Amino acid sequence: VFAQESSSNDPPFRKLIKEFLQLIDKSESMNNEEFVREVDNLVDRACDCFVGVNIVPNFGYRIREGIKCLVIKHWAPDKTPNAMGQKGNTCSTSNACLRQFAKSVPGSLHRSTTGEMSASLKEQVHDAIAFVDMCICQLPKDRPMERYSEIASMLGVTVEDFDLFCQLNITAHAIAHKKRTEQPLPLLVSSAGSAERFVSDEPVETSLVNYCGRCLHGEVLSNRVYLRGHTSASLRLYTSRLVAFYSHLHEFIGVSSESQILLDWTDRSTMSEADIKAYAEVMSQLGAIWAKKYNAIRNKRAADVTEEELEYYFLIYHARGAWARKYN
Repeated sequence: VFAQESSSNDPPFRKLIKEFLQLIDKSESMNNEEFVREVDNLVDRACDCFVGVNIVPNFGYRIREGIKCLVIKHWAPDKTPNAMGQKGNTCSTSNACLRQFAKSVPGSLHRSTTGEMSASLKEQVHDAIAFVDMCICQLPKDRPMERYSEIASMLGVTVEDFDLFCQLNITAHAIAHKKRTEQPLPLLVSSAGSAERFVSDEPVETSLVNYCGRCLHGEVLSNRVYLRGHTSASLRLYTSRLVAFYSHLHEFIGVSSESQILLDWTDRSTMSEADIKAYAEVMSQLGAIWAKKYNAIRNKRAADVTEEELEYYFLIYHARGAWARKYN
């Protein structure tokens, strides 16, 4: 359908999408080195389209030999540094959300079965996990998806076209992995926003990908206060998906099929089910109020923030803190 709607008058980025589709179509007849070289060339030119309108591109990790699995995130905030010296890659594990998947989760899984990871083993695991964001450029924290739509218009395309380019990029990773290993590429989505772009939230395996489903966002994994807002059943579900994903790194990581990593992280043995439910409700309510008030204050100059607003901000802050202290 996309090819049928394309024309010679298409803007440059749309022409690149058509080229990418054609490359995927003919990939079976190409060797891995040739295919990766062509993908890199396409992504380089896509980067140039963004740079031409003063937008920082973010296509995630480039395809490389050591990648064994792929984590799909949502978007990188403005001013995120370049990662790994790769053009158009700002998926940096210096970001706490990504670091959970590159270091904290695999380290915890390994520790519970085998012991502490050596420095060299940590490096091998780090190199084996790649990251791609669904949104293919950096975005502001305030109304990011509105800005994403504006950027798409600047390049003469739609957000759906951007999504298609990202999906083609993920497909290219999977094709290269299949050419190297003759196995489907393990995928994990760690953002509800990114999961919406997939047909299903449930795990599924095809000839190209082993989709392990959606897991919690890295920010939630990094904060026990947020984790405790989830039911035990939810935490067991997400744990099973993490176990399925990291089991594909069994040559590096000791992973037990009986792992309860997220339940262990929350240490909810001291909380009753009533406590858990009340905690989730309070955190949800305070979170919504906090976000609304915080954004209202944050978007003002310091001199314009009233004493009432400042007092309310600190009231919410301390209320949240009291709940955190009670269960931490």
